[in-house]
Amino acid sequence: ACKASMPQFHSTAERLKESDDVEVGAINCERPGNKQICSDWLSVDAYPSLLLLNRRHGTLARYPSAESKAAEEVARWALATAREWRSLFTTAANVAHLDAEGFGERVLDDARRAWVVLFSDGLACAPCRTARTNLLRLSASLAGLPVGLGIVDCEEPSNGAFCREEHGMPERPHGPAFLAWPRG
Repeated sequence: ACKASMPQFHSTAERLKESDDVEVGAINCERPGNKQICSDWLSVDAYPSLLLLNRRHGTLARYPSAESKAAEEVARWALATAREWRSLFTTAANVAHLDAEGFGERVLDDARRAWVVLFSDGLACAPCRTARTNLLRLSASLAGLPVGLGIVDCEEPSNGAFCREEHGMPERPHGPAFLAWPRG
């Protein structure tokens, strides 16, 4: 099935070649060195899978499996997602990277803003990247409102006990979770 769809993906790559926003690559998930990337980092569960990644901002989008895999449709999706992300990255600065040390002062004692915080078990796993993408979407939606947005990386050793004991995160590995606090 994968080899039969390869010409189609080459055609998609050709359509995106002129774009400054999207680079095209492929991973053979059956190669021994790539299995961990496909399973742990990208959560590839079917072949072929189409994903869009941004390493700098830690975002991930998965092409809907029910959608047409025609080259023009995939290219249109990739370019539309890249445009959305470019817009979201302008609000990325509004997302605070929080840790155990300054959390209380920054979030719990903030009388000016309510807070929504993503507790993520690392920043590289597929669910973590998807949650981070959604946090950027939330940041763009709430821009100008008195709401702070943050992320805590529970994979960091200094945050482990803080995540589990103070905020009820399960033992590692765990899925991303959003928690919210009212002002003050």
